[in-house]
Amino acid sequence: MNDSASCKTSLMLKRIQKKATTSADIFWHIKTVLFSLISAVVSIGICSKASPLYAFDDYDDLHCFITVAKSMLSGMVPYRDLYEQKGPLLYMIHTLAILISDKSFIGVYLLEVLCFTCFLFLAYKILLLLRSNISPFWIPVIAVFSCTANCFYQGDSSEELCLPLITYCIYCGLKAMLSDSLPTRKESFLIGITSAFVLWIKYTMLGFYIGWFVALLIYSVRSKSFVSLLKRLLMIILGVITVTIPILIYFAVNHATHDLFEVYFYNNIFLYTEERYDNRLDSIISSLRIGKTFYKYSFGKMSYVILLPFADMVINKKYHMANLFAASFVGLFVFIFIGGTHCVYYSFILLPFLVMSIPTICKIKDKLIKWFVDNIEKTSVVDTTLKAVRSTKAKAAAGLILCVCCVAFSFINGNYTTYLKYDKSDYPQIKFAEIINQKQDATLLNYGFLDSGFYYAADILPNCKYFCGLNIELDEITETQNRFIEEGLVDFVVTLNYELESDNYSQVLESSFENKTYYLYQLNE
Repeated sequence: MNDSASCKTSLMLKRIQKKATTSADIFWHIKTVLFSLISAVVSIGICSKASPLYAFDDYDDLHCFITVAKSMLSGMVPYRDLYEQKGPLLYMIHTLAILISDKSFIGVYLLEVLCFTCFLFLAYKILLLLRSNISPFWIPVIAVFSCTANCFYQGDSSEELCLPLITYCIYCGLKAMLSDSLPTRKESFLIGITSAFVLWIKYTMLGFYIGWFVALLIYSVRSKSFVSLLKRLLMIILGVITVTIPILIYFAVNHATHDLFEVYFYNNIFLYTEERYDNRLDSIISSLRIGKTFYKYSFGKMSYVILLPFADMVINKKYHMANLFAASFVGLFVFIFIGGTHCVYYSFILLPFLVMSIPTICKIKDKLIKWFVDNIEKTSVVDTTLKAVRSTKAKAAAGLILCVCCVAFSFINGNYTTYLKYDKSDYPQIKFAEIINQKQDATLLNYGFLDSGFYYAADILPNCKYFCGLNIELDEITETQNRFIEEGLVDFVVTLNYELESDNYSQVLESSFENKTYYLYQLNE
């Protein structure tokens, strides 16, 4: 064979090998995505109240999102026409859920499943970075651990929706540090996109990106690649602008830019936070201590495993990865708890850092098994047993048993699975809606507490800007709601654990549910 023919044959073999590798990679991605999807469908289906398994979802934050989103589809503008303090992108995303179904929560459920599938897939890719031979059966374990943690709060929280965004950035950062480089330009642009999503959903989680970038800055200084970092920063900024411009255009066209910045930024920063001490430093320290307590409560004894991946990185002299882990965790933790207001679901966004402990746990497990095998007496029975345990069929059977156990564990330990016993007719929202809907074009006010689904159940859009009570010190909310009652501007008023004293309204129904008592009042003729 001449040299020319030999070169052609070699080139052809390389192309075939590359095509085979690409096909195998695509197949692996499809298989992993499907496994992540199934795990998400099952775990979210059991643990989230937006799941079709539950008769009704009375989660107040979810209904705040849905009420604003439905109002947007009817031409209203957030902050200008309806006062709610979360990010505008959150409402825009929920319009998609409503377009899927405005009569059920299936759209919200599918949104949760999509986000959780992406998180599980990216979490597994992180595990593979840290340990190349890790089993995919960790995916359902992660799913169950996440959805049964104390900080999994009813489903559809801002933290849950942002989880895959934060996880993607962690993956890109770790991959770059592992290969002694910076994220690629494409990855940097996507990081800009995801960080902009976080900015316009709940900006307190941006502390993660600050810590993440500080770690990359330290790496760039030490590796003398500062110019490359600036190029990546420009790509990140471009990604942020790509998402931000359409949002700003929407509010500018609707003459609501001032409302956006006043409500979402100014009021949240200066009115939503809680000062515990006269000294600002003491207040910050106290807030972070309480945040630490909330974190421990969220994950129980598992909260301590967060030290394992950091220790493992330091011991193995992977200092850039350790810096990335520590800086991004601290940045995220400080920003979500520093304000002084604490909710248990805030900790849910910290899940990716706990997930990174799995490779270290596996490493410890392997060492213990090796020690055990090396120190037991080798007999034919022992050798046969070890071979059987290590066989492919045994591993597949163990994986199947594990999945069944995960499903059972979810039902037993899910935070809200006790709600599965209720029928739709048990909920006060449904009972009240039957009465409200007897009046044509009825109006409603959710008085003094978070929107708990009374607008949704009665299929009513608010006619009051302050359509519900919020966790924010703003006198205008109470004053406006009181004025609507004093002037009889709504047909029906709902109160929680509070009987309304007004000559304009008469109580028509009282309903108790899960240690809460709701009262329905109707305007006197």
